[in-house]
Amino acid sequence: RTASLCERYLALAAEALAAEASVFTRPATDAFERNLDACAAGHPGRADAWRAAAVHTLNAAWAPERALTRFRSLEAGGVPARLDRPARGRLQLDAAFALLRLGRRPEANALLRASLASAPTPKAARLAIGLGEALDDAAETARNHTGSAPPARPQAGGSAP
Repeated sequence: RTASLCERYLALAAEALAAEASVFTRPATDAFERNLDACAAGHPGRADAWRAAAVHTLNAAWAPERALTRFRSLEAGGVPARLDRPARGRLQLDAAFALLRLGRRPEANALLRASLASAPTPKAARLAIGLGEALDDAAETARNHTGSAPPARPQAGGSAP
């Protein structure tokens, strides 16, 4: 498998999996993951970027468990530290989305904060604002990048204005 063939395959497979996925249908990702691993083994110089992009692909395919497993493996191998800031921020944001889909909000908030610190993007800022209870510094960073304030939170013993 040449690097360009792998590149094309991974892009087309990501597009196909995302198109097939819905809240009602989860496409099989086994073949995609096998081919990803084969391509990464054959082209170690591109492996980190391809494996990081796979976290997004698996999320788009409504496979948050697989996305999170891939992310944890990348973390254990030190991959996020080797990625440039924008790629690291995208990876962290994709992992935060996987955690949210799995109902693991505190962990998602921590990764969202890391994503905003790595590479503040409008998508990450909107997520921080939308969560409402996102960590205060993440919400503050979001305000700085979007000019929008997060939703008001009720005070103890009272309600939001």
